[in-house]
Amino acid sequence: MENYLENEVIRSSTQNEMSEHDFNTPLDEFVIRAHQNCYPNTYGKLFAKKLIKESDGGLVEVNQNLDLADCYFTTEDFQRKFCEVKISYINKNGKYRITNIRGFQNFDFFILSFVDMTNSFKTQCYVVPKEVVCSNPKIKLTAMNGTKIINSHNKYVPMSTTLSKMDIEWLFSRHNLLPNNRTKSLIKFVKSLSNRKVTITEHYNETVKKTSPISKPISERVPFTRVGFTIIIPKSKVVYICGDNNRETVTDLVRLLEPKNILNAFWPSQISKVRTKLIDTPVGDGYYINPRFSFRDIQKMIRMINQKTKFAVNIEIVNN
Repeated sequence: MENYLENEVIRSSTQNEMSEHDFNTPLDEFVIRAHQNCYPNTYGKLFAKKLIKESDGGLVEVNQNLDLADCYFTTEDFQRKFCEVKISYINKNGKYRITNIRGFQNFDFFILSFVDMTNSFKTQCYVVPKEVVCSNPKIKLTAMNGTKIINSHNKYVPMSTTLSKMDIEWLFSRHNLLPNNRTKSLIKFVKSLSNRKVTITEHYNETVKKTSPISKPISERVPFTRVGFTIIIPKSKVVYICGDNNRETVTDLVRLLEPKNILNAFWPSQISKVRTKLIDTPVGDGYYINPRFSFRDIQKMIRMINQKTKFAVNIEIVNN
């Protein structure tokens, strides 16, 4: 009882928050601090943020408003793989519970961690394909709310499952992307993802610093930067767009998202309902755009879309 009251005092005083010092501790220590300082409904979010921090940029956080996944990483062939992070602490019955399993969401992997508080907070870690949890006949999924009849016509129902301590290893080890289930292997895995990540900033800085288009002859200038877009559409899908040139790609992006939804991401010289010599490309809703965007303009537009709309758009450099 004393330990319970002590933990409640700690949780109330910290208000479910972890300090910068906490996030800099080793993962094994972090899971202990999270359990002591926070309530169960915040474990998963904090653990996901910890893994993103440990990945050195390999894992990228996904906007929670998109209702998609916790993070994603980019593979060597430039595909984005989305991950849902789950952590569960063993209960007094020797079982683990995974909640808010959203099989209807479009993601690829679960990052699972099971913490045994009866064994010095020993943590088992698994990175498994989504189907191993969502489509496994050995795992019984139960709706978190509503009756079976009510949910029969609703495919957007979060599920949960309860797993025995004895079942964890045989359920997940065969499908695990990690060499073993230790926390060190999970940290090594997420850190390795940064080596595969392609960022606009790195590409842009490298090319501009080495060759300035203004001071160098044409033969030595920075090559034209062609881009593609990966668009995350809330509660729907992930779409990739890449035209033959940037004008075509930008036009397709605006048509897909619809001008009325992203007007505040443009400046007046780029979009209008009045067709002019420059603003001459129809994009729907009675609008026209000037698709002649510089690479810097494209970056600014995408930044505004991500900040001011419900969409999440990522830029990718396309090798010509």
